[in-house]
Amino acid sequence: MLHKDRQALSRLIEANEVKLYSPPVFSDSMRLQRLRWFENKSTEYLSRIEALIQRNQTGPKSKELGTVKRTIEASYREILQASERQFLTWFRAINQDTLPLGESETKYFMAAYHAQLPVSQFLRSESERLKGYVSQVLEHAGDGVPTVIISKDEALSQACKPHAHISCCRQLIDFIKRNDVQSLLRRLDRGIATGQHFLAISRFQALAESAGKRLSHALKEHVIGLQVCDLLRLCCVINFRS
Repeated sequence: MLHKDRQALSRLIEANEVKLYSPPVFSDSMRLQRLRWFENKSTEYLSRIEALIQRNQTGPKSKELGTVKRTIEASYREILQASERQFLTWFRAINQDTLPLGESETKYFMAAYHAQLPVSQFLRSESERLKGYVSQVLEHAGDGVPTVIISKDEALSQACKPHAHISCCRQLIDFIKRNDVQSLLRRLDRGIATGQHFLAISRFQALAESAGKRLSHALKEHVIGLQVCDLLRLCCVINFRS
């Protein structure tokens, strides 16, 4: 869906011909069934992680386990907020150029847009991703110390290795170290209605995707609560600032 031809994309934006996904319509029972499944799984994983935390109150990984627990809770809240009914209203607003700029909604829309998935399918894959991630943590936990989790410093060191896209990665890492991530995402959200993000992503598509995937892997995502879609958006913000 991303256009490599910047001029053609500009013309599409100016002509208001950029077509977005139409939201699927689900019955309330289907929506509630999916949300209940995710709620049950989240509760189960949170209980198991809470038990690990209690067994390792003084261990070196207790802080990381707490981070995992908070990440799951935050992901669950965001998925609840991103129901199909909200997206119906949201997509109508996009088509009428009255896009609301809520961070959670923007995050899920951007991720679904880049992945070329309907929102409902993306939400299902997101819940599966979370389920798989927590299962991996618990599977490797052994006596309660999840070896899959690495420290932020170690992750940043890995991301700086020679063949990374240096200019992009260094700026991203610098922003992450300064804990300025959320303000940057809000900055992009404010500019999203202008169409500039399409141009920025088109211009930096390969760079952003490669850097985003590399950093996402190195940072193990959950350590600082970022995902590939957020890293792509950060690349856009960096483009605006430069």
